[in-house]
Amino acid sequence: MQAPPLPNNEEQRLSAMWRYTLRDMEQDPEIEAIAALAKAFFQVPIVLVTFIDKELQRFKSHPGTELGETRRDISFCGHAITAKDDIFEVPDAWHDPRFSDNPLVTGEPYIRYYAGTPLITPEGYRIGSLCIIDHKVRHFSRAQLQHLLTLAHQIMGYLMRRYEQCLHQAIDNTNIGLYEWDIESGHIWCNAIVNDILGVKGQVSFDAWLKQYTPQAQQQLRKQLSHSIETQRAFHIQLPLEKQVPGSPPTWVDVRGQPMRVAGETMKIVGTVMDITLLKHQEAELTQRRQEAHHQEKMRTLGQMTAGIAHDFNNILQVINGQTELLNEGLLAQPALLDNLQQIQLAGQRGVDLIEEMLLYVTEQPLECQAVNLTDWLASYAHDLKKRLPKNVHCEVNSDANVTVLIHPSQMTRVMDNLCQNAVRAMPDGGLITLSSWQQGVTGRLQVSDTGQGIAPEHLHKIFTPFFTTCRGGKGTGLGLAIVNTLIQRQQGRIHVKSQLGEGTTMTLVLQLANQHK
Repeated sequence: MQAPPLPNNEEQRLSAMWRYTLRDMEQDPEIEAIAALAKAFFQVPIVLVTFIDKELQRFKSHPGTELGETRRDISFCGHAITAKDDIFEVPDAWHDPRFSDNPLVTGEPYIRYYAGTPLITPEGYRIGSLCIIDHKVRHFSRAQLQHLLTLAHQIMGYLMRRYEQCLHQAIDNTNIGLYEWDIESGHIWCNAIVNDILGVKGQVSFDAWLKQYTPQAQQQLRKQLSHSIETQRAFHIQLPLEKQVPGSPPTWVDVRGQPMRVAGETMKIVGTVMDITLLKHQEAELTQRRQEAHHQEKMRTLGQMTAGIAHDFNNILQVINGQTELLNEGLLAQPALLDNLQQIQLAGQRGVDLIEEMLLYVTEQPLECQAVNLTDWLASYAHDLKKRLPKNVHCEVNSDANVTVLIHPSQMTRVMDNLCQNAVRAMPDGGLITLSSWQQGVTGRLQVSDTGQGIAPEHLHKIFTPFFTTCRGGKGTGLGLAIVNTLIQRQQGRIHVKSQLGEGTTMTLVLQLANQHK
């Protein structure tokens, strides 16, 4: 007896066999029907659909015998999958030295005639065979045996379709959309995942499918499709969709396409669509965090440098201001020189104030806060503020009683002064400043609203950035709101801003309640 040889690609062949059979050896109605056709056409007692495993040949279909499997080393089909010809035929096993003493010849199923053709995957792996067996010598023409090849192709086609269905189910479970665009007709087929992502129902036209993207994205996608058709190359693009939820970030999809060619001409584009909105948001957050980290490092370095310079510069300014005061006393009789000296003195004082602001901004230690009745504190602050406001600017106060928060009173005064000064500058023709305090949940709120010019949308995200200012003519250093933000954070609070051009600005301070502090 001669054992069948092992194919050169045995490991890959086994992998393909397991993949296409799903290791399922239960009877299958469609394969049983094909085996019945072979049995009827060739008028043989036994037909086998076999898959060659590591040590066994397993029978997916076996009409005419009760055997479900046999050893591989005695199998006829093991020879069929390694034969050079597409059909392996043994006309008379009794007189063939390779098989005359084979247990399958001398025992069940008593093979005398055998003809088998391999089941070949699209990759070229021979995973099993379709064979016919008789207990007597038979003679079939090449034309007759060609039907065996046809039936084997049908079996392999069924296995491929079943495998593809499993792939589709797996893809659907991973939320990957599939599409197929027929170029000539313009018809596009999409699976349910694509319809869910794009927000369409049923099968739609190509134009309707394309309209789900923003106008600019439509142009980009058309360009990619045209280029793929012309070059017969795959493409990959990420695009925003037209459908958006008001106030929400845009919805993004990842679109891939692969041209399908027939006789050298691109006939279809097939590909995938995936919702990558979450990924885009995560990328944006990561980019923002990197930028913030870079900015914090930059500001930390700047702060260290500023602190060193500020201390030295402050000593110089103190000398200048001190000497200016002495000269001021000696030049009372010379008004012209006195005016020049006063300008020097004002500039020196402005330098001192700027140094104080810079040192205040770069200091990171928390402030020592105390419990303060916010209503009483705001009433006192408003009383003092009204004395300093221009005549065309009015102030109203709205407060809830018994709101006690943790703040540093003097630094909170600095915060409010800064916010109110900004409000006044935003109302050059006059207006109203409203100061409010109340309790909201487990926080206290302190608010400054104005009826001024408002802040442009493109500036809103920059207003707390150091040295950013929209003031012209040296009227602002760009440190005011940066210091406000820093001082509020050092009091374990935060600040919210709401503004619209022409309708004013509202700054809301969120503060810790005294009874919530642990």
